[in-house]
Amino acid sequence: MIRTVFALSILAACVLFGYHFASKLSERPRIISAYLSLLDAAASRMQYTHDDLSAVFSENFAGYSFRHDCAFSDQWMEMITRYNSVLKDDDFQVLGEFARGLGASDLESQMKHISLYKTLLTERLEDAKREQENKANLYRILPFSVGLTLAILLL
Repeated sequence: MIRTVFALSILAACVLFGYHFASKLSERPRIISAYLSLLDAAASRMQYTHDDLSAVFSENFAGYSFRHDCAFSDQWMEMITRYNSVLKDDDFQVLGEFARGLGASDLESQMKHISLYKTLLTERLEDAKREQENKANLYRILPFSVGLTLAILLL
C-alpha cells in the first residue's frame, strides 16, 4: 500500500514538474507580444503628440514607468533586463538595439525605426510561438514517462 502511494506521488510530481516547465514556455511569447503592443502605442503617441521619449513611453509597462530625469536608453535597458531569464539572447539583443537608435533623428526616421523593430520582434514572436508548440508536448510527456517508469519500478 505504501509503495502504491509513493509511486503515485512520484508520478504526480513528475507530471506537475512537466506542466510547470510547459507553462513557462508561454511567458516568452506573452512578453514579446507586450513589447510589440508597447511599440504600437508609442508609435501612435509619437506621431500625434511629438513628446519626448520618456513621455511617449510613459505608460506603465509591467510595473515599470519611464522617468524624465534619466536617459531613455538606460531606463529601457533596465526595463528589459527584468526579463533576462525569460527572453533569449537574440530577443534581448533586438530589444537593446531598439533603444540605442531611437530619439537620434527626425520623426519620420524614428517611425521607420519603430517599424523595423516591430518587424524584427514579430519574427522573434513567431519563433517563440513555434518553440512553444514544439516543446510544450515534450515537456509534458517526458516527465510523465519518467514518472510512470519510476512508479512501475517501485511496484
